[in-house]
Amino acid sequence: MKKVSIAVVLIIVALYSCTTSTSTKDPAVVLDSLQTTYKVINDSLSNAWKVMIDDDDLKLTYMKRLLQEVEFTNNFDKDTVDGLKQRVDAAMALRYDQQSMSDSDLIDEYDATVQNLISEISGYARSNPFYEKYPLMAELITDIQTADGRVLFHRVHYDDFAKLYNQFLSDNGDLLDQIDPNIRRSKYPLFQLSE
Repeated sequence: MKKVSIAVVLIIVALYSCTTSTSTKDPAVVLDSLQTTYKVINDSLSNAWKVMIDDDDLKLTYMKRLLQEVEFTNNFDKDTVDGLKQRVDAAMALRYDQQSMSDSDLIDEYDATVQNLISEISGYARSNPFYEKYPLMAELITDIQTADGRVLFHRVHYDDFAKLYNQFLSDNGDLLDQIDPNIRRSKYPLFQLSE
């Protein structure tokens, strides 16, 4: 999957460099090429965001499913499980979006909240006296950790496409109306902190 994403980025960069490297081309051809490049970058950025959010949703869903599995044991504290479920819902409501992620403190708060929940829910499940009799609990803990790792991986890919988009805006500011009148004019914030 990583090789495919790198290949996509390289293709976009090559396509984009072709549109910006020549000044002798017909303006209509250059504009058409820029429109194609914009569409590829924008679609790739949207897809990278969707894939990342889908895995983040999956991680939260697995946490709730793990709590349901604990309930199936009939050996649990209802207040504790209900409280953990509410905290998972609250975490989802706290999650950043493509605009609010410009506030790195919000991302840090969300990440810390989710990591604490993963630890608490996993620990609570493991402490259940029937943990060994319900092997799905261990599988769900692994699934949660795997999805969590993939989210971090997807953030890197998202940043790659956001950087391409932001550079495209910078390089083509005077042509944006011709490329697409509905183009987003503001740059996307990145997960990666500025150096």
